[in-house]
Amino acid sequence: MSEIKYHKAKHPETGKWGYILDEDYVYYSKRYNRTKSLYKGMWSDGATGFVDLNSDNFLARIFSWFRNRIHHMEGNVKTAWFYVHDAFCNDGLWDDGTPVDNWTASTVAGDILWKAGWRFWSVPIWWATYLFGGGEAKKNGWRRVVI
Repeated sequence: MSEIKYHKAKHPETGKWGYILDEDYVYYSKRYNRTKSLYKGMWSDGATGFVDLNSDNFLARIFSWFRNRIHHMEGNVKTAWFYVHDAFCNDGLWDDGTPVDNWTASTVAGDILWKAGWRFWSVPIWWATYLFGGGEAKKNGWRRVVI
C-alpha cells in the first residue's frame, strides 16, 4: 500500500482544522475490485471526533507505539482510510459510477486500516463510521443485498 500524502490545514471556507491532500491518490479495493480517486486539494476533517491515526497528535503517537508493539511495521505510514471514507460520504460513488452503500464505505475504511496494521482499531472505526458517518453512502442505503 502506498502512503497517502497530506498536511494539516484549515478548510478554505469554514476555517475548520483538517487535512488537505497533497497529490492525487487512487485507492483500489481488492475486495470490491473497484477504485476510488481522490484529487489534490481535497479537504478532509479526518476521523471526526476521534484521534486521527498516524497524525502528529499525542494520542495518535501513543496508539502507534502500542500498534508497533503488537504488529511491527516500518514506520507509521499515513493511510487513506478517512480520505476514502470522506470521498464516499461526499458523492456515494465508486469511480465507475456504481453507488456505494454505508456498509461498503465502512468496510473499505476497515480494510485500509487492517492492511496498514491498525487491526485493533479497524473494528471500532468500522462501527463508528457505519453508525455515525456515511453521508451520501448512507443515503444509498445502509446495506444492499446485491453489490
